[in-house]
Amino acid sequence: MNRNLLVQYLNTRRVSMSKQEDAVQLHSALCEAAPDFYLHLLADPVAEISHKRTVLANLVCMPAARHIDRQRILELLHTLPAAEVLSIIEELYLDRVNRRRARALGLAFLLGHAHFPELAATRRQRLVRLLKHFLGERTWSSVGRFLANPTPEGEKFLSRVLLHYAERVDVQRVAAAREALCFLASVPFTPSNSYLARSLAARQNLEQGETLPRETLFGLRGTFHKDIPASKVRYLSAVASESARKDGPLSTLYKQMLFDGPTEKQSQELSDRLAQAVESLPVIEGHLAIVLDLSGSSASSGERAQHPSALGLALTRIIQQRVRETSLHQVGGSTLLAENAIPFPQGTTDVAKAILDAARQNPQAILVITDGYENVRQGDAAEVVRGMQQLGLHIPVYQIVPVFAAAEDLSQQMSTQPSSITNAFTGLLSGLVPGSLQSWGLLEIVSLFLVPETSPRPQFVSALEHLKIVQVPTYGTLVLRNTSANGLLIAPMHIGFFQAGAQNHATSRVLILDAGETLKATDCFCIQQSQGGLLKEAQQRFLILPLGLRGAALSKRHTDGFSRLWGEIDTYTRGYGISRGGHRPGGSARSQ
Repeated sequence: MNRNLLVQYLNTRRVSMSKQEDAVQLHSALCEAAPDFYLHLLADPVAEISHKRTVLANLVCMPAARHIDRQRILELLHTLPAAEVLSIIEELYLDRVNRRRARALGLAFLLGHAHFPELAATRRQRLVRLLKHFLGERTWSSVGRFLANPTPEGEKFLSRVLLHYAERVDVQRVAAAREALCFLASVPFTPSNSYLARSLAARQNLEQGETLPRETLFGLRGTFHKDIPASKVRYLSAVASESARKDGPLSTLYKQMLFDGPTEKQSQELSDRLAQAVESLPVIEGHLAIVLDLSGSSASSGERAQHPSALGLALTRIIQQRVRETSLHQVGGSTLLAENAIPFPQGTTDVAKAILDAARQNPQAILVITDGYENVRQGDAAEVVRGMQQLGLHIPVYQIVPVFAAAEDLSQQMSTQPSSITNAFTGLLSGLVPGSLQSWGLLEIVSLFLVPETSPRPQFVSALEHLKIVQVPTYGTLVLRNTSANGLLIAPMHIGFFQAGAQNHATSRVLILDAGETLKATDCFCIQQSQGGLLKEAQQRFLILPLGLRGAALSKRHTDGFSRLWGEIDTYTRGYGISRGGHRPGGSARSQ
């Protein structure tokens, strides 16, 4: 498989496909290159849902994925929350995909799901829409007719069109599926399922639907109980619960071994589970350095006990099996990780040294698997990555934190990723990341680049064209305006304005004005000692203080007094044989 395709997907999977130009082409290319690997993206826990919808559509429609049977797709779908799968399957409805493969997959998921009656009771409109799409309006109408008036022919029809999907999974589910279909088709029946019973009862009395999902109760309120206040619906509704987290087979086994110590049977099982985990993953060409943190902190505690270490071990072993060339740089641990050796977490966290050791081998990328808590020179890992960038070592460094829950706060944990290092850029530099440092003699330049997937940066406008004097209410104060309606203006430090018959002024610092903004600067210099009068409103060219004065002006930027530069101006002009008094007609304090 093309490594660049995988990296591109990993970099974009958290962002909606609607915000990316080439996302559709990327998914098509991934499916063509490695369809068996692409299948597993359906259950990617961090991917934004539009990516999963596209994965399903491609698995159903693209010839490259035709060999992947329905059961393999269903197994992955069943690992996700049912509500999320409904949103994924709805892509087939939105794209009008109704070929045999799509129809069989959708119906098999719905009718064969253990919670089909619950889904029917809580998400009736969405299920009816999907069933009509997969079956067609006429067939769905026939389903309702045969459910309402059972006949031998009708039973054969129902079994052939729908109920056999439930029967294939479990014969006991056929009765439950029939009840759910009656509910969806608005056919009178006596429910035995508690969700169906409560949903039907709530049509008469909303309180009978207590603990149903909030959106379900609001739907019932909108149809049957329009006078009931929304506050009562919120009181009756079930508290939304987070989906229970599940460990993979490999990390589960590693946890058991770390808790109880490895046994001979577990060692053999470990090999089997590893082989199963990598079975459908493609081999990736390249050289990857792995920094694995097995220090004492990776043992964690409480409900997270041994989670970071077990997940780190599992991920490392999978990568070693599927990347052509790897080098392992282990931090801490009772022994080195090997095929028949399980290291237990212990020791200190010196990730920075391990990153340096990895960089010396000049890999194509460095993967740092760590819980992020450094206890040896905290912050060194990020400094090492900065140093590598400044030295021109363009080795991508990626950090993986084995979190216990998706909502886990990582703000106190180190990050070696360049993108996190540049988060300090705010204000004028927000949305930019630095490139490598370039030097030539005394000149040093750091290039700035746009951060991908950020909002567009504001455009800049010329101060020569859009900077206007609005007013000088008193000596030392300038009121300036950016006359542009859609651009940011940066007024350089030490720019001066001059008019005949008025005291000329210069700014003491850089000024930044948003589009249309009027700014009052009270710390300006008066630069014409012998002339009174205030500047008038005008949009005019400005001067820049000469280089011989700018050092003095810079040193006085935090001092008070509009006349604080007069002494330096007098000394400067005398050096050119000009009488005292600063800038005036016939005598200039600016560069000629």
